[in-house]
Amino acid sequence: MSPTAWLLSLLLIGSTSAAPPERTWVPGEHGGTSIHLSIENWGDDVDLSTPGVAAWAHLGANGPTTHVTVRIEPGPDGLQGFYGRLKAPDAFGGPMVAYCGDEWHHIESYVLCQFDVPMTRGLNHLTFDLQSASFEGMQSQSGIVIGARLEMVPVLEVRNGDGSWSSMPSGGTIELPGMQTSALRYRIMNTGDIPFRAPGACQEGGTVWPYQQLLCTLRSPRPVYALAGEYRIPIELEDPVGGGASFLLEGTVAVPGVAFPRTQHP
Repeated sequence: MSPTAWLLSLLLIGSTSAAPPERTWVPGEHGGTSIHLSIENWGDDVDLSTPGVAAWAHLGANGPTTHVTVRIEPGPDGLQGFYGRLKAPDAFGGPMVAYCGDEWHHIESYVLCQFDVPMTRGLNHLTFDLQSASFEGMQSQSGIVIGARLEMVPVLEVRNGDGSWSSMPSGGTIELPGMQTSALRYRIMNTGDIPFRAPGACQEGGTVWPYQQLLCTLRSPRPVYALAGEYRIPIELEDPVGGGASFLLEGTVAVPGVAFPRTQHP
């Protein structure tokens, strides 16, 4: 090899460089598509994609299915078709998979996919997977719904002379000395897994969470002579999913040996 050819070969070898390594694709970086899962609680949509947000549903075993909405929002360049899959591994009756999609149209604005899922008691995990010609790979979004039943223990209570409280039998009678100071209240203990509210009660608009209680005074301290009578208190409860309960708390406070008119107190 001539000196010129040898020098040229060295220059060519020195100019050769390896191709840059492939960079891992990050979901959503192409087009900025976002996914939001939601259900309705207290009349508003609750975004299951928001960390720390709790959402409730009735049980699929003894109630309606839960309506889950998936909102897909394309980035500035839109979305060239899409294919979506909702996975509900905890669904009542066994794991559930449902699909939605539009492979042919270019989507400029948001699009909604809607599913009906029967929930089991406890945590129900939901995952929505999205594929599109607008980006590589797959985007996923997850959320959790708490399946629960409305359960409560309501009691009407009368204050004793020592300051303690006694439960009044449902529709029954409690007799106390007429000159004794007493009071009347009701207590509703939330023994279920879903919160409730009591419109028109002493904590109107307040939420009674599972294992908490609603405590309302009906009559402030006064002599039993002024407290005696028949009580019928209508109670209305509502839960986040649009369910609820309606019932009467009934009982009579009496003085031994004294007849009182059968007046009904609200």
